Order: sequence, then structure tokens, then C-alpha cells
Amino acid sequence: MDGMSPANQVEPTADPEAVPPLPDAFAARLPLLLSRAGSDLAAFAEPRFAELGITPKDYVALAVLADDEPGSQLELAEACGRAPAMMVSVIDQLAHKGLVARERDPKDRRRSVVRLTPDGTQVLAAADREAERVSAAMLVALSPDEQTQLHDLMHRALRAVAPAPHDGD
Repeated sequence: MDGMSPANQVEPTADPEAVPPLPDAFAARLPLLLSRAGSDLAAFAEPRFAELGITPKDYVALAVLADDEPGSQLELAEACGRAPAMMVSVIDQLAHKGLVARERDPKDRRRSVVRLTPDGTQVLAAADREAERVSAAMLVALSPDEQTQLHDLMHRALRAVAPAPHDGD
């Protein structure tokens, strides 16, 4: 997992000439900047996650399962900002890989509760390390205090609105 080839590494650069400029359209449009940041983050993380056998969607589900312990598949979908039908296929894939297990809710046998397996916990830990590396590379132009401030502002902004379910991305 840490023996990745250099071609797959995201390397920070302090040389602004080495990075293609953002289109002028992004300068005054925060939604475009946010969208681009999310797209770039996913694109940089995807090959690293693929080496772990997961996708960015899988990573979100594993992290939510670990930290929030949702009480049902529906709660998991809502927490991940995914349509419930979309979440079922993510859970199916994770279960097939042995990273999660479905259990019947002892209080309501009609409900399935999804839990991380020990393998899922290990893969999540490795994915967290890779995500931190990607984040550090993407935010290299910001000081540690600015990175903390960005984190806090994004957390506050996202807590103020209910997530919109995503169907196909």
C-alpha cells in the first residue's frame, strides 16, 4: 500500500509555472472552485484507492460506517449524500470484497444494519493515509493554519444544509 509507483504519486509543487492556470471563469465563481476541488481530489485519490480495491464512493461509505455507525442502510445513504438505490450497490460491492457485513437489526428484523469487518477497518485506515497525502499535496500552497481554517469553514458550511442525494456520480 505504501509501495506505490512514483507515477501514481501526487507530488506537491511549489513552482506555479508547473501547474496549468485555472480558467478565468473560476476566479469569481466559488461553485466552480468547489466543484473543481472535489473533482481533482477524487481524480488524484482514485488510483490510490484502486490499489486498495476501493473507489472514492466506497471510501465515503467506509468512513461513515466507522465514525457514525448508521442504524440502517437508509441512514447510511442519507449520511453519504447518496440515493438509497445507489447505496445498495456500493454496499453490495463492499460486502463482496469482505469489507462490510450486513446484519439484521435485532430490534427490527426488516432492517439491515451494515457494519465494517476487520478487513474493512484496515482498508479504511490505509485509505485515510492516502487521502491525507492527497489532501496535503492539493493544499500545499496553504499554511497549516489556513488548512485548518479551510477545514473549519467547509465543515460549518456543509453542516448548515442537508446533503442532496447524488444518483450517478
